[in-house]
Amino acid sequence: MKRPSLEDVGNVFVELDPDLLYVILGYDALDFGYMSFTEYLSMFKNILEYASGRKLILELSGGYDVKTLPLYVKKSLEVADEIFG
Repeated sequence: MKRPSLEDVGNVFVELDPDLLYVILGYDALDFGYMSFTEYLSMFKNILEYASGRKLILELSGGYDVKTLPLYVKKSLEVADEIFG
C-alpha cells in the first residue's frame, strides 16, 4: 500500500473542509523509518496551516524511542508556536 503524499493529505482536507481537526502525532512512523523527521515536520506544518481558524485537537500517540521522543515533541510544539504564535 502506498503511503499518502503531502499533496494527497492536503486534497482530502480541501475536499472535506472540516470544522474540527483531530490530529494524532504518531511518532512511531519516525521510529520505524517510514518517513524522515523533516518530512514529518513539513506534513505537520501543512496540517497546522490548514487548521488555522478551525478547532484543533492534538493527541500524542506513538513514539517508542524514549531518547528521541522529547525532541519530536519539542520540535512539533515549536512548529505549532510558529504557526499560531
